[in-house]
Amino acid sequence: PGVVIGTAFALILALFPLIILTGSRAGLALSGPALLVCCWMIFKAPATEILLKRVGSRKWLFAGGGFLILATPLLFVLTVLLGSTRDTALSRLFTVDSADDLRWSFLPISLEMTRDFFPFGAGLGAFERTFMVYETADVLSLRYANQAHNDVIQIVLEGGLLGAIIVLAALVWAGRLLWRQWRRGNAVARITAVFLAGAIALWLAASIVDYPLRTPLAAMVLAALTTHLSLLSTRPRSDPGSLSRDGAQGEAP
Repeated sequence: PGVVIGTAFALILALFPLIILTGSRAGLALSGPALLVCCWMIFKAPATEILLKRVGSRKWLFAGGGFLILATPLLFVLTVLLGSTRDTALSRLFTVDSADDLRWSFLPISLEMTRDFFPFGAGLGAFERTFMVYETADVLSLRYANQAHNDVIQIVLEGGLLGAIIVLAALVWAGRLLWRQWRRGNAVARITAVFLAGAIALWLAASIVDYPLRTPLAAMVLAALTTHLSLLSTRPRSDPGSLSRDGAQGEAP
């Protein structure tokens, strides 16, 4: 158990400081919820339960120390960003006025385009050239809009009503499978459900203000998450990861 928990702590401590390199405001804003999901998963893990039983009456001290360790990377990131002289996610969060941020200037135009092309849509991949037709003089600059910076709007704009229906159907499918995984009842199943739900939700939340899932790496990660969820849904209810009614470990048929 100690090796498992130690590895989880080490990965968190190693990966969270990488937020400094991204310069992403969405990444900074979502780092807090991501850390909370990580904390829940670690403290609900069977390995943690075994360790808490071993430490006995000192379990609350152990749990508090673990939480402080997990909070360390986020505090480190905020400290570095506050003291940095370069343009960082934190400095951009407080110094860039929303009216000066191009993505907010593009929003009314994107909404107008969506309304004009609904319900059939402008066609997948048509945003950039279509935006040039609608672009107004007050937003003209050396920079141009390659994406809407809001995937909810862009999906409806390019895919129309059919695109929106497909996305909604996918969300309903994922929600049902996650709920089914949660209802398996055992700790491992619920931790897996929280991990998949949290990971997918973070990507979708970032897609409201940007287009992370249109990059190959992020798209591959989301595909892997949904594939994992799909494979979990094919397991029989009486698999080794499920608990029987009397609380005993079930056996595979």
